[in-house]
Amino acid sequence: MRRYLDYSNMGPYHTMIQQLEPKVETARRMLAEAAGCDQRKWPSPANSSESLEIAQMGVNLKAGDEVLTTNQDYPRMLVTFQQRARREGIVLKMISFPVPVTDMDDLYQRFERAITPKTKLILVSHITNRTGQIFPVRRICDHGACAQYSGDRRWRGTRSITSHSKFRPETVIFTG
Repeated sequence: MRRYLDYSNMGPYHTMIQQLEPKVETARRMLAEAAGCDQRKWPSPANSSESLEIAQMGVNLKAGDEVLTTNQDYPRMLVTFQQRARREGIVLKMISFPVPVTDMDDLYQRFERAITPKTKLILVSHITNRTGQIFPVRRICDHGACAQYSGDRRWRGTRSITSHSKFRPETVIFTG
């Protein structure tokens, strides 16, 4: 990775236009193969924020459904759900927490206490970009039926999560 960054930084325009842009279709083909779908149907978002916004907009939510997150999540992700709240009447529920966090159990319990029967989605970053706070993602995801995540901002796909908890929102979106 370092080698590619150093190379790109030496001549960003030349590198982007003449070197990297032609390789986009190769990357698209490889991702489509890994996901088991046709290359022509694989989306090519401009960046990870756009990719996550597509996922956020694609989650089936109706008026009154709750999305649970924190007030320190990635701003673009918050704005996307604020837009859905205005347009569709979903409820964006943001929890706050002290910085720095001294007790990971307290952080987890803040999520747990905020979950209601109307909670349909949990948006959580593994590490918040604002403070570097690490979240107990595995414990939080145990409340969900599935997790869609980008983690370190690389494509990782979707995985199922088994849970024995009494409440399971439809989706947990985990961002990096």
